Amino acid sequence: NSLNIPFHYFEMINTATLNELYNILDLYIVSSRIEGGPQAILECAISKTPIVSTDVGIAGEVLHQKSIFKNQINDAKPNIEFAYKKAEKLELSNLIRKYSSMFETIYQTRIN
Repeated sequence: NSLNIPFHYFEMINTATLNELYNILDLYIVSSRIEGGPQAILECAISKTPIVSTDVGIAGEVLHQKSIFKNQINDAKPNIEFAYKKAEKLELSNLIRKYSSMFETIYQTRIN
């Protein structure tokens, strides 16, 4: 706000809107220093949304090393297929299967 950067904030949106928002992104950036997940890393991976991140939470388990940056974001390169395959293999209960199915549907719709 202080820099007058336009943005839209969505809270507690439905799944269809969440799918649509991820699929219109050119790039998702996780710039946190400390993070518990973040859930967005899995959501981006499953929805095949390009993502780069600092080395927080599960970033190292899901993203390609070249998609993780320390100081220079310009050095990071999203690797969509790598992240998708890693997220599919994670065994975090039924949550991953639920997200995978949900985002795969929207991804297939976007391609066709």
